[in-house]
Amino acid sequence: GAAPGLGPIPAGRSLPEAPPPAGPKRKFGDYAEETAQEGLRVDMNGFLRVVVEALQNDDGFDARNDGFRIANARIGVRARQGRLLAYASLDAAVGDRETYEDIDETYAVMPRDLLLRYRLAEFASITLGRFKTPYDLGQLELTAYRLFIDAPVESRGVLPSQGVAAVGLRQGRQLGGMVHRARIGLDPDGFDLGYALALTNGRANGLEFNDNDRVAGFGRLSLYWAQIVQVNVAGFFDDRTVVDGGATVDEDARGLEVSALVQGAGFSLEGQILLENVGRADLPDADAWGAHAQVAYAWGAFLVAYRIAHLDPDGRDNAVTEHTASLGYDAASIPLRVLVNGTLADERARVRVDNHRLAMLVQVTF
Repeated sequence: GAAPGLGPIPAGRSLPEAPPPAGPKRKFGDYAEETAQEGLRVDMNGFLRVVVEALQNDDGFDARNDGFRIANARIGVRARQGRLLAYASLDAAVGDRETYEDIDETYAVMPRDLLLRYRLAEFASITLGRFKTPYDLGQLELTAYRLFIDAPVESRGVLPSQGVAAVGLRQGRQLGGMVHRARIGLDPDGFDLGYALALTNGRANGLEFNDNDRVAGFGRLSLYWAQIVQVNVAGFFDDRTVVDGGATVDEDARGLEVSALVQGAGFSLEGQILLENVGRADLPDADAWGAHAQVAYAWGAFLVAYRIAHLDPDGRDNAVTEHTASLGYDAASIPLRVLVNGTLADERARVRVDNHRLAMLVQVTF
């Protein structure tokens, strides 16, 4: 969907007195869940996000990627009839190998969501295809609604153009099936529940098929109080097969998420911690963890936010902490969003470089 905006003021009408600020508009998951639709309805959506970024130079780090980049060029088509929904989206600004280790990738058109969804009952829907796994609040926030240009570092990892590359803890989009409901509808003004249970091929790095005969499993439980408080607990297991130095090896990954979101009086407060253990027969277990905390305040079209985020990818003296300030503006009459972010990066000695950065995003949604 489109990024939040105030919308145009009809001709001949004055701007009404502004109500108390409700806070930044937040959306999580792939998109709004389906509702019963008479007849066939087909619509399109998408967004274009252009970033200009300047990175502090370091004698020991090749920070040569200042300038413009396309963060996303997304388009989606959604068809609905009755309780059935089909959705497909493509992005034309994806690295052709989607790797964390190559800053010279060229753009490629890649699929994002490719799914069928059917509403079984008021409290359950089923999704089949390629979708975001129900894990990691930083991953589940809709890109067009982010309060910062990038997802928190524990989710996205460290890009090779911004520091010593490190893979984040998000599990990404995967192929599989999921039974879920964002909110089951107990009481919109009081206590409510949401859940998701998914079986997938695992984090197979975009492979068309599974990397082995085993599946990955995800579970998520969300507790709500009205539109003010949300608390989430999620976990996963993924027994996957990877290639390391030309050899094929099995590794067992286990993860846990605890996160919370509080909104009201113009503010949005958010926190998350991710824990992950990866075991291999030929190596000691690798324990990774990451977390972030953030606060944002919105008044009308303007936004100010601060986030501290931390990623320790394997407990081997290569952790990174980022402090990011964000200033934003959502145009009232056109679907235009502008964000300016400043980030101070603080790494452990083994991966320390001078890589503070300043970035500006211009985003149009449709």
